[in-house]
Amino acid sequence: MFGKSRATVHRHRNPRSPVQGPRRPFHHPAELSDDEREQVLAVLDSPRFADKSPGQVWAILLDEGVYLCSQATMYRLLRERGQNGERRAQAVRPPTSKPELEADRPNLVWS
Repeated sequence: MFGKSRATVHRHRNPRSPVQGPRRPFHHPAELSDDEREQVLAVLDSPRFADKSPGQVWAILLDEGVYLCSQATMYRLLRERGQNGERRAQAVRPPTSKPELEADRPNLVWS
């Protein structure tokens, strides 16, 4: 009827109040403290769990009656540190050279 959409008319009639100053950072009530984060990372980096995935670590600790945080939090903490790749020790193979056959006279090398 006015040539404007309902949303535009509503926005003009009910404008938002401007935000006063910068917003305060939001911290979730269940957010881990820095000490708790370090404790979880120390457990994940310990020799006992160094080659296990966060899901395996979480399950083992839960079987022992220890709950540090959720699996997602473990993955997130490792991702923040850049440790979210393969956690198992990988074998490093020495470089191999291609065998070459050399002949210094006829009929020494046949292929």
